Amino acid sequence: KTVFIIFGSTWDLAKRMIFPAFFNIIAEKQFSNTDVIWIWRRSFDNKEFIDFVDKNSNEYSKWTTKKTKEQLFKKLQYFNLEIDKIQDYNNLVNYLKSNYWKNIEIIVYLSISPQYFVKTLSYFKKSWLHQMITRIANEKEYEGNIALILLLNHSITSSLLALVNQLKNKALHQKQM
Repeated sequence: KTVFIIFGSTWDLAKRMIFPAFFNIIAEKQFSNTDVIWIWRRSFDNKEFIDFVDKNSNEYSKWTTKKTKEQLFKKLQYFNLEIDKIQDYNNLVNYLKSNYWKNIEIIVYLSISPQYFVKTLSYFKKSWLHQMITRIANEKEYEGNIALILLLNHSITSSLLALVNQLKNKALHQKQM
């Protein structure tokens, strides 16, 4: 199972690129084992978000049909999260644990402003979300900001090393039993 988590994104980008990509994937029948969690600051419940997507996602994909929308909407979960509230990250981790804890791949797509990047990564770590993530994709360009690029590299590397050590310890513990 794959869970694709989208952090942020302006509506224009989502409407022109992200949702058409999902509709194309659905049309190619490659979406059966994937769920999407969309994280945004707007206060929507899941039904309001799906209605919003339904009304605004028709014009950019030839595969945007009633059938592909229905398939996506079955797998789409909206999650309200304020980037600077650690409790929101903890709530996301609890949601993931209660709905997807075993045998999943979590892909995070970051579409956030560079000014929030460091805080977001630190909250990933504080909330233990970093231990659940298997891949991170980043949309924004950092215009040669080497310090930020190095911070991203360090944060991802340290998260992966923590995950590797956790898996080693788990395997060692299982061997001893």
